[in-house]
Amino acid sequence: MNIVYFTLPARILDENSLNISQMSTTIHVKIDRRVTRTRQGLREALLQLMDEKEFSAITVEEITDRANLGRTTFYLHYRDKEDLLLEEVADLIHKLTHQVASVPIAEWQQQQTPQRPILLLFQHVKANARFYRLLLRGEDMLQATERLGNIIITAVNELAGIKGEVQSLLENSRVPISFLGYYFTGALFATIIWWLEQDLASSPEEIAALFQEMILPGMKKVVL
Repeated sequence: MNIVYFTLPARILDENSLNISQMSTTIHVKIDRRVTRTRQGLREALLQLMDEKEFSAITVEEITDRANLGRTTFYLHYRDKEDLLLEEVADLIHKLTHQVASVPIAEWQQQQTPQRPILLLFQHVKANARFYRLLLRGEDMLQATERLGNIIITAVNELAGIKGEVQSLLENSRVPISFLGYYFTGALFATIIWWLEQDLASSPEEIAALFQEMILPGMKKVVL
């Protein structure tokens, strides 16, 4: 029996390889988009339900029913409803951290009120006021504050890693960095909650200036 070998031209092999690569990329993009849509649907469903009842009273079944998805799909993406909520919080804080980190260190040191990094915080809160109103209200506020506080403290450490100058300042602080993080976070929460209760009557510029006047002098004394 004679065996006949066929050798395809290199050009055809290259074209086939390219097509396979393109197909793989296309499939990957489609899957990524589908995952993104699913996660966005679940997050929006959770926010809608939080507008109607306390977070502790919401069930996974209610979330999936509102998103028109199955429970199996939910558990492919999240461990529980807390995991879903934390992703929403962490995503917002992560974006804010990198936005603040993009501010040149010279602007952090300028003697102006409000400083741009502080202003960015409150512009962020106003842009996401619906979410923060839902998160920081009612019986679940204490737990939400603790979760959000841990994420913000992590974000502060991340920011310090991105901004070497900030890391140097924190290392020279006369009080523990962890205490500074909790002190700043507590003051920030109190300000945000008060601002939301006032229905955002003050502009981000006004509330940022007020916060800066109240919080920064004391922090500068122990850091600088």
